[in-house]
Amino acid sequence: MTKSSLVLFLASLLLASCGKTASSSLSLESAASTAPSALSSESVVSAAKPVLMIPNVKQYLSYDPSEIQVYLDKKQVQDLPLYFEIMDETICSIANNQVTGLKVGKTTVYASESDGTETSFEVTVLSADDFRFNRDVQSREEGLTLHASGANPTLFIGDSFFDPMAFWTSFYDLFPSTENCIAMGISSSKSTDWMILKDRLIAKYQPKNLVIHIGTNDINDNPVLQGVESYYSTITSFLDAVRKVLPNTPFYYLGIEDRAGSAGGKNLYSEKVTALIKDTYAPKDPLFTYLDTPSVFNADQATYIRSDNIHPSQQGYAYYSTILHQCISF
Repeated sequence: MTKSSLVLFLASLLLASCGKTASSSLSLESAASTAPSALSSESVVSAAKPVLMIPNVKQYLSYDPSEIQVYLDKKQVQDLPLYFEIMDETICSIANNQVTGLKVGKTTVYASESDGTETSFEVTVLSADDFRFNRDVQSREEGLTLHASGANPTLFIGDSFFDPMAFWTSFYDLFPSTENCIAMGISSSKSTDWMILKDRLIAKYQPKNLVIHIGTNDINDNPVLQGVESYYSTITSFLDAVRKVLPNTPFYYLGIEDRAGSAGGKNLYSEKVTALIKDTYAPKDPLFTYLDTPSVFNADQATYIRSDNIHPSQQGYAYYSTILHQCISF
């Protein structure tokens, strides 16, 4: 072999060796880049536990137990089995996801699921006098003792539209004692207030019928603008809670009338919520009757709404009496 041939032979061997090494290195990098990672973002997301959250609870002595609201990943859930550990058991007790106050005070409660997911929340128990409607409640209880003509009265519950002292002052003229009707409305009250009152002012008396006007304050007097579904959920959650304690009582719900003039800034919300109650909620409960007072009031506000642009006029209350006497056996 000539010297030049030997040089060429050695060069080819060197090139072949370098090419093989480069090829091998490339194949390893390729395999590494295509292999699934045990810590990929998809795996991490699927392995993450839902976030458990419970808002703080407030409860008033002498009033209904407060419901514990449970959320998983910011979505409210029902019937989630939880174990509760109360740091000071002299303050409150918990049963069936409800908090009952035992004495005035505050305590921390730890809640956990069977898989170890946990959270904590505060329970504050206040006196009955701290409840802003406590005096109104006492007044309505006195009114029932004064006006009831027997057991199982027909109760008119809800907001100021059914307040016999401030607005519906002709109530006991339109519904004489022989009909055993009691006006229990409380001015400025909302669905959330009546959740606190449902046992003390409603279920306790086992009413023959329940006439309801609630929702106008939930929408119009709420400083935080919520969506239609949120308003609807708040109102119907109260209706559901009352249905649980009065499973066989006929309910008569008067729709949410528009407010007049400058007071009517949220009328669109009232109309949409009322439509949902009429078309979606009412058909699911055979003992729930929707009374379409808004169609009459909204069409002639000058006749049916008083000068405050909110409450029924004398003609408005007379109309209430007429339609209720047409559909209810008192």
